[in-house]
Amino acid sequence: MLSRSSAPPFDVVVFDCDSTLSSIEGIEELTAQLPDVQRDDVAALTNLAMDGRVPLEEVYGRRLDLIQPSRAEVDAIGARYLATLTAGALETVRALQFLGKEVAVISGGLAPPVEVVARYLGVAEDRVWAVGIDFDESGAYAGFDAASPLARRGGKAEIVERAFGDSSIVLVGDGATDLEARRVCDAFVAFTAVAERDEVARGADAVCRTDDFAALLPMLCTEEELERLTASGSRAFAQLVERARRPQLWIPGPTRVRPEVLDRLREPMIGHRTAEMRGVIAALDPHLRLAFGLAGAPLHEVGVHSCTATALMEMSLRALAPRASEGDASAPVRVLSLVNGSFSERYAEIAESVGARVTRIVSEVGAPADLAAARVALDQEGPFDAITVCLSETSSGALTEPTEIAGALARRGGAMLLVDAVTYLAAAPIDAARHGFDFVFAGTQKALALPPGLGVYAVSRRMLDAAASAPDRGFFLDLPLITAGHQDQNPPMTPTIPLLRALLYQLETITDGGLEVRLLGEPAAGRSGWELRFARHAKMRAMSSEWLDEHGLQRPGPQAHVTASPTVTCIGLGEPRVPGILAGMRAAGFEIAPGYGVLKASHVRIGHMGDHPVQEFRALLSALSGILHG
Repeated sequence: MLSRSSAPPFDVVVFDCDSTLSSIEGIEELTAQLPDVQRDDVAALTNLAMDGRVPLEEVYGRRLDLIQPSRAEVDAIGARYLATLTAGALETVRALQFLGKEVAVISGGLAPPVEVVARYLGVAEDRVWAVGIDFDESGAYAGFDAASPLARRGGKAEIVERAFGDSSIVLVGDGATDLEARRVCDAFVAFTAVAERDEVARGADAVCRTDDFAALLPMLCTEEELERLTASGSRAFAQLVERARRPQLWIPGPTRVRPEVLDRLREPMIGHRTAEMRGVIAALDPHLRLAFGLAGAPLHEVGVHSCTATALMEMSLRALAPRASEGDASAPVRVLSLVNGSFSERYAEIAESVGARVTRIVSEVGAPADLAAARVALDQEGPFDAITVCLSETSSGALTEPTEIAGALARRGGAMLLVDAVTYLAAAPIDAARHGFDFVFAGTQKALALPPGLGVYAVSRRMLDAAASAPDRGFFLDLPLITAGHQDQNPPMTPTIPLLRALLYQLETITDGGLEVRLLGEPAAGRSGWELRFARHAKMRAMSSEWLDEHGLQRPGPQAHVTASPTVTCIGLGEPRVPGILAGMRAAGFEIAPGYGVLKASHVRIGHMGDHPVQEFRALLSALSGILHG
């Protein structure tokens, strides 16, 4: 938060455009048609200027000379700005104007597209400053306004000082040129949700790492002003303030859902038997196959059902038929359940609830599933109809690696391998076919970062074929029926249409990779969107391990660093400390969870999954350090 000397109220709020109001850098968007070498040159020049290592005036004209943008290409950036507008930007600008504040946009970007953004936000035309650009009669590039203060070092400060005089001013931006203007402002807020520049963040009065402008409100407004917004009668303003005050959600699910995803839930309703709905369902499959590692794997199908992941557990168990070798079709199915925490135990309990005869292989809490003991049980107590195992045990943060499961259970006498990937899918790679998983599933409210209410799964053709003789599949949880309905884009019951559309939007966003570059804070370097997502979760796991080592703390279980979940860190703190730690983190703006089951009173859990930026996780760990040692 801002110190007393730089705290609100402010008369004037100034926003940068690129990497602040919008998540893109307009100049880099103009390089899309350039050869790779030239594109890299432009990006390097931009970073040198934004980091403050090279004066802006040394690179501004060089970049445009390299690009030679046409009028049509520059105009197209305005549409790209609007398509990548930071969540909450429009509502925040309107809220500030409602409070009587003057809002301005001062950008080193090109004037035509910056003015498009400003008009959309309702910023007065004479409160917008950017760099002019010239074209000839054919629309070809003919130069830029080299005299503009915004094309040189110190230009933003010059404009702020000239335009706003003795007003109380706060500037929000991401780059070195924004930090330079701090000397003529009462406060500078570094907006680092798109790009974090260490020197800029260090020099700021406050840092906003959340990609939602609602998080800026407490830095820009007094508490009394926030109350005015709440009492204004505007539902949009009230919701904006609620978002601003709500701690960031870092529990092991549900996890934070980006406002852009939530917007998909508000789209006009469509019929579930329409061509449009069939198109949505069909479009899901290529992305789901990437999530489950099934590209080019014809012996597995993917599916989506309007239910929770727990329901998919039951679906998989109801799809089992007793082994023909038992000689008695009425005999109960036999399930070998690998239990290493509360949620793997849930799978075993559901098996018992549907009449299965369950043999448990129980591991120490915090340890991975005991695959060696499972191998012995298969050899000595088989045959079994199914084996249940959990990749990422949400209750303890223990990981059982897919490759190790595949190796240990490759010879299983025909038993179906049923795999809980609830806090693993979309955070780390799965190759369902190569690993021999017959049924692997997750809910959408975990690493997929969607609202609860959908289950996604991959199922082998051999399991679907065998399920045809299962005696008690029911209707709502009938695996062959639901899978066939998905394949035909014709679900047997009305699906949760808004959630399916949100799922498609999220999967497309992940596959595209642009969001992942921003959340990871690294260039793509040839990696796909899914590879970047996996790399980000691996990085957060490594950060949590380093943090635990620095503080002399441990995860539960033996060799916990080696077998740590990519999405959940469970930290032993001792029973008296947990309530105070949870309360302290809430006060710091982070909602983390207590332990689960036998660990509830003595541990806390952090869910670093979904769409959390790496830099936000760094801020969370820093806050937790302060509370532990405060």
